[in-house]
Amino acid sequence: MRKLTTMKVLTTFMLVLLIAGFAQAQFLPSISGKVTVGDNNDPVANFKILLSLSNNDTLQFHPVFVETDEMGNFYQQVVPNLTYTLAAIDTFSYEPFSAQIAVGTEPVVYDIKLNYRQQDATISGTVTAEDGSDVGGKTIYLLKLPDELELSDSLMIETHYEIPHHLVQWASYKTEIGSDGSYSIDVLFGKYVVYVEAEGTTLAHWGLIEVNADLTFDFMLREKKVLSGHIENVDGYDFVRVSGFSLNRGRPFSATPDANGDYTMDVAPGKYVVRLTATFISDDGDKYLYAVFYDSVYRAEDATLVDVQDDTYGIDFTLPPAQLYPFTVSGTVTSAKSGNPIADATVSFVSFNPLVNVLQWHAVNTDKNGEYTYAGKTFLQEDSLIGFAYADGFFGEFYDDAATHVNATPIVYHPNEDISGIDFALDTLDVDTAYAISGTLYDENGKIVGQGTVTAFTNATNVGVVTVQVDSNGHYDFGALFPAGSTVYLQAWGGYGYVINIYDNAESWADATPVVMKNDVTIDFVMK
Repeated sequence: MRKLTTMKVLTTFMLVLLIAGFAQAQFLPSISGKVTVGDNNDPVANFKILLSLSNNDTLQFHPVFVETDEMGNFYQQVVPNLTYTLAAIDTFSYEPFSAQIAVGTEPVVYDIKLNYRQQDATISGTVTAEDGSDVGGKTIYLLKLPDELELSDSLMIETHYEIPHHLVQWASYKTEIGSDGSYSIDVLFGKYVVYVEAEGTTLAHWGLIEVNADLTFDFMLREKKVLSGHIENVDGYDFVRVSGFSLNRGRPFSATPDANGDYTMDVAPGKYVVRLTATFISDDGDKYLYAVFYDSVYRAEDATLVDVQDDTYGIDFTLPPAQLYPFTVSGTVTSAKSGNPIADATVSFVSFNPLVNVLQWHAVNTDKNGEYTYAGKTFLQEDSLIGFAYADGFFGEFYDDAATHVNATPIVYHPNEDISGIDFALDTLDVDTAYAISGTLYDENGKIVGQGTVTAFTNATNVGVVTVQVDSNGHYDFGALFPAGSTVYLQAWGGYGYVINIYDNAESWADATPVVMKNDVTIDFVMK
């Protein structure tokens, strides 16, 4: 599999060895010292320090991580006659520290005295394993998130669900689980990603917590099962990933195949929708995305569920060859009221199948006769497009005469094919009157779901697709946003613990209830 790799740089010491050789390296100056904390000057073991050049304008020097030993001592050889900056990585347990040190040709000793940072709250609880295995001695890591980040912001949060290469550099805090499964750690107020390490038959735990007072939080580590398979034709793709989405509450799992296309994913027991996602970049620099659900379907609702009760093998996929073919789509755009052609209207296309080729937003404008022709490229032997036309002063229209993409008619095409007669007739848009949609999210017991998002899909070109956050009271409010006569489809998401609710409790978009805006509307959701 072709990969876009990140260039990794050598530390200064390695650069010196390459230039000067091993014999000369022993004569290099060094920075060393001892790190202590508190009134008793207790040594700080395994403390991470970032060593960097104070002025990096002329020399290509990349920061080096230096770690203290069990007695709090550190040592690092450096290039002579330069000024360096020492900075503490841990600014959560300790007050921030930074110092500039000028190094000539002789060793420099610099001791660091740290001060404890006042913490706001204590998180404590117990950790147990579903299969009864021992969890004592394992480590819990916490990564403090930016205060402004919402825990319901799945796209941002998901970036943290990758096991870090260097957990001790990634984490804001860490604590060891006791022999009885108990733990306790003092932290600052805030939002955290939590990682509880595990091994053997136990699955590591990822989670999210928000701390605004002392908190008791117990972890149950699930039994680990293996879901694996093979992917054909990975060669030619720059990125390939398999994801497993549990029908039960919990985060998704993912795995990256090796160069042969084999993948192994550690999951908890349960039923999964499994999706393959792959991208490649063409010679023109365009990025193409392909996604398919097991077993060879393009919608999650059509996926064959994978029931993982024991280690499960043979969940295989086949990628289409990463080779592009041309195709064209043509038609006209007119006013539904007058029948006159609409010049400079925009006609765009995306794949009808979710996430298939979605990175290629095919778009073209009409000429003075309202006519358009789009010439695109595809790597699929058959695909279906969603067509959408819009212009100033008109409602947008999805082909064929649909209000939103969720009930659009697919336009089927093949490589080297010319599709004609894809015509649009647009209705006039009333921009003077607009109405609001608001409501509340509840669970099945009538309790507030105080997180998540609600998304509206509308044919109003001045609105389009818009998403609002659900507040801590479970309330959402779009405000007076939707023009009179516009059609709106809604979906609510209450976080990873809930199934997406398509209004009004629809099984799919085909069954969704449209909201035609004639006045302000209150719509509540019951999340399952």
